[in-house]
Amino acid sequence: MDKETVERNAYALAFIDKLNAIPHEKQSERNALIREKLAAFGELSVIRSPFFCDWGRNIRIGKNVFINFNCVINDLEPVEIGDNTLIAPNVVISAVGHPAEPNARRRRECLAQAVKIGADVWIGANAVVLPGVKIGDGAVIGAGAVVTKDVPERCLAVGVPAVVKRKI
Repeated sequence: MDKETVERNAYALAFIDKLNAIPHEKQSERNALIREKLAAFGELSVIRSPFFCDWGRNIRIGKNVFINFNCVINDLEPVEIGDNTLIAPNVVISAVGHPAEPNARRRRECLAQAVKIGADVWIGANAVVLPGVKIGDGAVIGAGAVVTKDVPERCLAVGVPAVVKRKI
């Protein structure tokens, strides 16, 4: 691993270890740490532990966002979550993947693209949002969906891979 990767991993691991050790009843202490480590963390937002990320500095969370237990955000590139968004347990939001070619993976090459989740979005339990995806305002992502393509605003997307079923 290169020096930047080692430093990023140490920084993120120290942050998530510390955050996940702070009891939920000490919300002000949790929020202070989150605001120190993330790019943005809006008022009235909550992240329940355990929470995991690659870096933290590339995560922007709007106001009144609720992120439930066991969320993983791979933030090699920016990940933006809009105001009033709800994220259910066990959701993975990944702004990074790896190439299919084995030699490239052996070299730890990454394919990173920003992820943008709009305002008033609801992402169901065990959903996965992949690199480069944009989810429009007011959209709903069904439980267990794997989002590989953009989802327009106010649409319901479900399945593997996720497909838009209807307007909301």
